[in-house]
This record gives sequence, C-alpha cells and structure tokens, in this order.
Amino acid sequence: MLGVGLVDCYTVAGKRGPQAIGARARWVLAALVVVGLFVALTLTDPLRVASQDAPRLIVGGDDSFPPYEYLNDAGQPAGYNVDLIRAVARMMRVDVEIRLQPWHEARAALERGEIDLLQGMFYSPERDAQGDFSVPHTRLYHGVFARAGAPAVATPEQLRDQAIIVQNRDLMHDYVLAERLGTTIIPVESPEAALRLLSVGQHDVALLGFHQGHFLAEQLRLTNVVAVGTLPSPAAYCFAVRVGDAETLALLNEGLAILEATGEYRQIHDRWFGVREATSRWTRLLPLLVLAPIVVLLLGFGGWLLHLSRQIRCLTEMSGPVEPAREALVSTFRWQRMRLPIAIAFVLLASFVWVSELADLSHLLYGTPPRPLNWTKALVELGVIAVLGIGIVAAVLHAIAERRRTEGRLRAALQEREVLLREVHHRVRNNLAVINARTTGRACHC
Repeated sequence: MLGVGLVDCYTVAGKRGPQAIGARARWVLAALVVVGLFVALTLTDPLRVASQDAPRLIVGGDDSFPPYEYLNDAGQPAGYNVDLIRAVARMMRVDVEIRLQPWHEARAALERGEIDLLQGMFYSPERDAQGDFSVPHTRLYHGVFARAGAPAVATPEQLRDQAIIVQNRDLMHDYVLAERLGTTIIPVESPEAALRLLSVGQHDVALLGFHQGHFLAEQLRLTNVVAVGTLPSPAAYCFAVRVGDAETLALLNEGLAILEATGEYRQIHDRWFGVREATSRWTRLLPLLVLAPIVVLLLGFGGWLLHLSRQIRCLTEMSGPVEPAREALVSTFRWQRMRLPIAIAFVLLASFVWVSELADLSHLLYGTPPRPLNWTKALVELGVIAVLGIGIVAAVLHAIAERRRTEGRLRAALQEREVLLREVHHRVRNNLAVINARTTGRACHC
C-alpha cells in the first residue's frame, strides 16, 4: 500500500507539473518516505530477527549478597553480578531471566535443574563435583570480622575456639566445616544478618568477603564491627552451570573474554568497586569548593536584581513628562531583570550537574550503587557549562553596556534640558527687564 501511495503521488505530480505540488504535499510525501524506510528497516533488522530466536537462560543468585547481587528497594535484581551477566548476555545475544532467592535455595535450584546457571559462586574442589565453573570473573579475599576491641586474627588456627557466624551454604560455611574450625557454627541467611548479630554482641566472629563486610558495615552504620584479619588466599568467583552443560559454559567464557577485550568489564567493575579505591579527602571537599563560588554568584545576582527593581521604581515614579531616553532606560532595566532569573537558573542547573557528578548524589540520596568519578564526563560537562556561561556573561555585559549608554543619553538629555531651562530663564529675565525698563520710562515721561 505504501508503494502504491508513492506511485500515485508521483503520477499526480507528473500530470499537474512540479509547480502544482504545494508545501503540504511535499511534507506528506517526505513523511511517507520516512515511514516506509522505518518499516523496511524494522522488518529487516537482523538483530531483531535474531533476538526472536535467541536462546533463553534462567539465571539464579542470592537475593541478599550486596553489592554483588541483591534485590533493591523496588524488588528488582541489582548488583555487580547482575550487570555482568546482562552484559555477557547482550554480547552473546541471548535472553536472560534473573531469579534471586536465598542462597541455599538458589544452589538447590541449580542442582535440581530448575535454573541454568548461578551468576556468582565461589570455586572450591568440593564444589567442582556439584557443577561446572567458568573462568573467574573476580577474585575475592575473605575477612574475619569482630566487634571493636577484639584481638587480631593472624592465622585460621585462632578460630578453633570461636563461635563463628557464616552464611548458610556459602564458601566460608564449607571452609569451616572442612577445616573443623570453631566451637559453634552459626549459619544465617545473609551477610547482613551475620553483621547484625555480631553488632548486638552475639557470638565471636563472622567470616565474610572482605570488601563486602566493609561495604555492609558502612551501609548499615555498624561502627562497632571491624575487620580483625583476612584469610590467606583469595577465592575465585565464577559463573556456575549444571554438570556437563558445556555449551552454556563456553558461551559464558566467550562473553567474559569479549567484555574484557572491549573494556566493558573494567567499566562494570569500577562502577561498583572503583569509588572505594579512589575516594580521598580532597574528593570529598571538592563539592564544597565548587559550591562556594556558586553561592557567592547567587548572592551577587540577588543583590543586583533588587538594585534593578529599585532603579525601575525610582525612574517610573519621577514627575514630569517621560522623555524617550528615560523610557529606554526603564526598558533596559526591565530587560535585565528578565535576564537575571535565567542566569540564576543556569547557575543552579550547573551547580546541580557538578555536585551530582562530583559527590554521587544518586548514591547519597537514593542508595543506588556507588560509581567512580568520571573525569572525562565531568570535563565535558564543564566545557558545556563554560560555553553557556560565557554566552550568559556576554549577554549580561552587553546589557550593562547598553544600560550605561542609555544612562549617558539620559544624562545628555537632562543636561540639554538644564541648558534649555537656563536659556529660557535668561530670555524670560531679559524680556522682563526690557518690559520693566519700558514701563519705568513711560512713567517718567508722564
């Protein structure tokens, strides 16, 4: 139908001549061409066609293992592992359905074949018999956490007489059972529950991921929980699939290799963990250094706005006829008063953009995952702000110059009026003197 419509349009054009097609007909013809191209590209998009036949993987994970995988406030999967598996799926053109649940249930689901893979699982020789593991996408150290004031733990042997909190069926749970550590082992549902128990004085230590423990203690504001030691060797954190699922395993390994080669893996890692490595005292003070001149500018703009309002009121309340110069000055003042709110709005927008970029407001206000400071993006934003700021400053300076020129014309008009008044006064006085002299002369002759 679209092709017939185009042919009819061209036939009409041929019969009536090119001059007969008006602007509206040309717009309709262009719209039809654009719609036709869009429909053709949509129907022949290879990515869209491929996605319809793409395999679907059901991905399992822990619903309370931040910052790696967890359910956010909206009940949606979030975390480093979630971003990583979605990036791998996008690269390999497969669909994924992520199901997060308690960790022991997720492991049981993989063993029963209800899910295709776990997006994050620590490798160990014992676990190797329960599933196949991808190449490690992360290597993590585990730490020993205790209440502030507890003695340091230098070797695992010091944990044999301790009551140890671990996450149920986590690597540390397997570790303390295999090494026969601790007088009592307390399995809990999540690392958060482990730290909370430790914080209120229950049991002796908790074995968690070193970075994860610090992250949760900071998020939960558990100031009395500290790391007192680390376990000697890092653990390999991998994707895990069912035993014998070589196809899915090869797909995951290839996707990780592509992410590593393109640099996207580093971006995902830095988005979740880079900020902790780059945080410094000056980074925290940087937003204050940016806000200080902004506050000064806002106060200056506010004072100038009040000054212009007073000048407009004084000029409009002046008695006598309104000269063109004074009317022009009043118009200039009003135009400047209209520009100032625009400049103030720009300053506020610039301050919000900068503070959001430098202080990570989304993380501070809404608890979203922390992200590293992107200096490239910050410099680009600074360039845009500088260009717009130069334009606004130039407009304000032009308005100031125009106001000064108008004030000069008004002063000149006032001086001309004063000269005219003096001239009129002088002539009137001379005329009165002449009249007075003639009147006095006539009186003398009489």
